[in-house]
Amino acid sequence: MFPRLLASRGVLLIYIVHTLGITALIASEYISHAITDPWAITVKNVVDDGDTIGILLIAMGVLLECRETLLKRAMRERNQDDDGLHMSHMERDLEYYGVVLLMIGLTIEMMVAILNYAAEHFKNNPLFLSIEPSFNMITITAISLLMIAAITAMIQVIILMYLRRKTA
Repeated sequence: MFPRLLASRGVLLIYIVHTLGITALIASEYISHAITDPWAITVKNVVDDGDTIGILLIAMGVLLECRETLLKRAMRERNQDDDGLHMSHMERDLEYYGVVLLMIGLTIEMMVAILNYAAEHFKNNPLFLSIEPSFNMITITAISLLMIAAITAMIQVIILMYLRRKTA
């Protein structure tokens, strides 16, 4: 029962809407700061927000990518042959978007780790201090673009799960 619950579209929708909302909120904050006051966001904000978004996207990517495994386990629990479960086009697309979200989440995590390392180890280095505002702005821009890509992927997942495709 638990694997089927985890693989259900309702649970996925709740998780996607939650992650989509937080990602959109942080992305809009970054974009508004980039327009009004580009230097208002600190390294600590980027690290904290990047960790949050990265972890959420990685978790969602794992859920989407492992949906077939969860459904096969649910079939076994009902004493059915899991060879009877063939991946539909939707399941293949969801697995693809799971991998995309994993890659985006891991990229954000890597960028945050680099930013955190630089801020921690070069905080007294005059060269780093002179380029820190530019370094922060480049990182914020890159993470914002990745969040927009993640938002697009999550909207695609919702469309795949809830809008029927026309069959030929």
